Amino acid sequence: MATPSSSSTSSAPSDEAPPAASIRWGNDAAFFGGHIYVQEASSLLPVAALVDAFKGSPLPAGLRVLDAAAAPGGKTTALASWVASAGGVVVANEPNASRSKALVDNLLRTGSMPWVAVTQLDARQCGSRWPEEFDAVLLDAPCSGESLTRRGDGIRPRRRSVPLPICSRSS
Repeated sequence: MATPSSSSTSSAPSDEAPPAASIRWGNDAAFFGGHIYVQEASSLLPVAALVDAFKGSPLPAGLRVLDAAAAPGGKTTALASWVASAGGVVVANEPNASRSKALVDNLLRTGSMPWVAVTQLDARQCGSRWPEEFDAVLLDAPCSGESLTRRGDGIRPRRRSVPLPICSRSS
């Protein structure tokens, strides 16, 4: 990942999600060149929680993490930079083909692909396909990117209230 490079761009650690930084964008070549992945700090909270679970013990060599619902790739890029230090890999699963393409594009753009393998499975199949394969599994469902509804960008009027038990039901 690139870092802000212009004198008109400043950054500070995010209070909301430790791996994130709050950035004020200026005329930054890395940003305009697509080398910086901009996302809501809330998107990194699941990654921060997962990383925190491993604090106090050394990361397993060859750390393997499954990101079960990976697109568009914000959490996956953060996971990739974390597992890279242990020579590990992230399996980024996204069953939807068009979302999977966006995921791959973002991973390539940010330089995260060396630490990521992309699959297109129904996440419910991952456990039977790869039993006891992963050191950690991240499933952010519904995706914290759903904060789009909070920002009121036109999605909210199309949404209906759904009772929580329906959203959390497993098959």
